[in-house]
Amino acid sequence: MPQSCVRYSPEGDTVYVVENGKAVERYIKVEGTYKNYYIVSKGLKPGELVVANNLLKITSGSPVKVEKVIKR
Repeated sequence: MPQSCVRYSPEGDTVYVVENGKAVERYIKVEGTYKNYYIVSKGLKPGELVVANNLLKITSGSPVKVEKVIKR
């Protein structure tokens, strides 16, 4: 996962995933790095959409419009 998608806090690392058209904050566990990516071992399921843009404006429950899906 791109490092830019992860939010850091004393409580733990989080990302926003898309569920039913809304952003939902999810705690993740980062195991390591590879170039500009994090290796995530817990907190995400295969195929879940992770929010990559406007992270400073989004809160849990914000409506999300998926414009582009990038699979890596």
